[in-house]
Amino acid sequence: MGKTHSLIGFLGWLLLTLPVGAHPSHNSYTEINWNQAGDSLEVSMRIIPEELETALSWHSKTGKAVILENEAQSAPLVEAYLSETFQIRNAASELMPLTLVGMSISYAESWLYFTVAASSRQRLSLRNSVLQELESQQINRVRRLWRDAHDSQIYRQNSPEQLLWDGD
Repeated sequence: MGKTHSLIGFLGWLLLTLPVGAHPSHNSYTEINWNQAGDSLEVSMRIIPEELETALSWHSKTGKAVILENEAQSAPLVEAYLSETFQIRNAASELMPLTLVGMSISYAESWLYFTVAASSRQRLSLRNSVLQELESQQINRVRRLWRDAHDSQIYRQNSPEQLLWDGD
């Protein structure tokens, strides 16, 4: 009888400690830095693989699920998706070209590596709407490595565009 009461008490305590209204978080994390010559930005983006696969499947318009395991097949889709949802523009609103360099895919997270051709002498803005077409609560955090470690930009559905770089 004592073991049963202990088990019931433990289970009751466990239920009381569960967060109320818990829901999955929808976040991406991006680090951006200038290359040594100052003529392109080097970008690393951490993203949840399942969410990226859903976005790619939706954007590919083939009706087929996209699986990230095959990098040769998924890389062109990833680059096209990023070109639509992660856009850097200069002061004249010209879109800076993006090039996917590589991907690191695992069960828990995916890292996307790409460059954006841009001059450090230009004023640049970033529109980061990655995954926001799928989830209205999506939060995209961007860390500019030339700034203080605690100085991150937050991109939400209602504020997807911000000044990225003032220029020299």
